[in-house]
Amino acid sequence: MESLDISISPDLSDLLDEEDEELKKVRREQDKEWMTLCQLAGTHKPCNERYLPFFKDCIESLDGTHVKARLPQDQEILYIDRKCYPTQNILAVVDFNMCFTFALVGWEGSAHDSRIFREALRRQELNFPHPLKNKYYLVDSGY
Repeated sequence: MESLDISISPDLSDLLDEEDEELKKVRREQDKEWMTLCQLAGTHKPCNERYLPFFKDCIESLDGTHVKARLPQDQEILYIDRKCYPTQNILAVVDFNMCFTFALVGWEGSAHDSRIFREALRRQELNFPHPLKNKYYLVDSGY
């Protein structure tokens, strides 16, 4: 059996390195945000008693994020986000142990977070985890 010699062209290699660096930067930013949230929230309650009145009934965190997408040119327009490149908008719910409890993927980058959230609430077949009475999600102003 012959062995195959596969090499990546220098241009493609540079492009992959740039995307890898960009991904690492995004992960570092997300890690900082989650560490801050975890420091505030602890394991289902804030570790600082000063914040307990504000977070004692918070069960999970809910937010949207954009992931770059590659699409056929005739479909790109709907997926172009506010930063002018095509993305998919993903709604995710995470508990304070940093475990995903829900994700709704595939929305156009132009879709607003609140629109995706309303759809998750409306469509029962998605099994969105509704909070119990007197409990709530930690969200940003997009909701």
